[in-house]
Amino acid sequence: MASRLITHALFGPGLKATTGGTRAFFDVNGSFLISGVLDVLNPEEVLLELTPKVEPTVAVTTECQRLAQQGFRLVLDDYQPNDPRADLMPWISIIKINMGAHSSDVIRAFTQSIKDLDRPMLASGIADSEARDLAEDCGFGYFQGAFFEKAQPIHSQDLSVHQTHLLELLGKVHRVQVPTDELVEAVHHDPGLTYKILQMANTAVFGTRRIESVNHAINVMGRDALGRWLALLLAASQRNLTGSGREVFKATHVTARLCELLTEDSALDIPPATLFLAGLFGGIGRALGLSTEVILEKISLSVPLEDAILRGEGPYAPILDLVHSYNPENWASVEQHADNLGIPPYRVTERYLEAITWTQEREALLLDD
Repeated sequence: MASRLITHALFGPGLKATTGGTRAFFDVNGSFLISGVLDVLNPEEVLLELTPKVEPTVAVTTECQRLAQQGFRLVLDDYQPNDPRADLMPWISIIKINMGAHSSDVIRAFTQSIKDLDRPMLASGIADSEARDLAEDCGFGYFQGAFFEKAQPIHSQDLSVHQTHLLELLGKVHRVQVPTDELVEAVHHDPGLTYKILQMANTAVFGTRRIESVNHAINVMGRDALGRWLALLLAASQRNLTGSGREVFKATHVTARLCELLTEDSALDIPPATLFLAGLFGGIGRALGLSTEVILEKISLSVPLEDAILRGEGPYAPILDLVHSYNPENWASVEQHADNLGIPPYRVTERYLEAITWTQEREALLLDD
C-alpha cells in the first residue's frame, strides 16, 4: 500500500494535489522504514506511521533518528501499555492510541501515565460520541474514526428554497421523459444557478468553448454530467461550508466518484453515473445536516437506487459495499468485495486516489466564490 502511494506521489498528480495541502499518513513497517525509499518523499507532506510490528532494533532506531533530523514527523501507531517501541520516543512526534482496543479505565490510566512524555496524542477507532468525549477528557488533540463519517442530522433544519430547487431540478434531469426545454426553464428561475451551469460548461472538463445559452450548455454537458454537477452543487449549498463541513463535502464526493469509477471497472451492466448518485445521496445528509430519508422525499429516484441507499439492497448494493468497506486496516474485506465484482483489489486503491484528485479539482469551483 505505501509503495503504491509513493508511486502516486512521484508520478501522479502528487500528494499535495491529492490531499489538498494537508499531510498524508503513511503506514510504515520495519523493513520499509530502513529501505531508504522514504527519502523520496517531502517531509512537509507526510506523517510516517510506525505500525505495531516495528521492532526498535539498532537499524530502526538509527533510521528513526535520521528521518526525524531530516524533518519527518513520526507517529507511533496503536501505542500500548508496556510497548517496546517506547525506545523510539525521542524521535516521535505523535502518539496514536486505539480507543476501541481498551476499556475507558485503561485509556484514562494509560494516557495519564504518558502525559510526561509531552507528545500530542491521536485517538483512533472512535466509533461513537462516548468514545469521542472520553478522548477529549483524556487530552487527545487529534481524532479519527467511523463516528466522524456518520450522519448527524439536525432535525430542526429544513432545506432552503435554493436547495429544494436543486433537488427538484435534479429529479427532472434523471427523468428521461422531461424535455430539455423544461430543464432550461427551471434553470432560468435561478440566476445564480444559471451562472454556475454556464461556468461549468466552459471548464476544461467539457472542452473550452463559447457557450451561447443554457440550452447549449446542457447539450454540451449531457444529462449525466449535468446531474453530477447539480448533486455537487447541492452538497456544497450550505452556507459557510468550512472546517469539518468542508471535509464532509469532500468525503461525500470522493465516495460518489469512487462508486462511479469502480462501476466502470466491474462487470455490472449499470450506468456509472447512477452509482455516482447512489454514493452521493448515501452521504449527502451529513453535508446538509438532514437525514437521507428527508432528502429523498424531495426527489424521485428509481426503486433500485432507493433500495441501495436506504437499505443496502438490490443490484447497486455490491458497489456501495465495496466502497464503504475501503479501509487499509480491514483489507481482507476490501479484497472479498472486490473479488465478488471481478475487480483486482489494487485497482480499488488506484481508483480511490483518482477520486480524491477529481474532488480536489472541483472543490475550488464549487466552494470558493
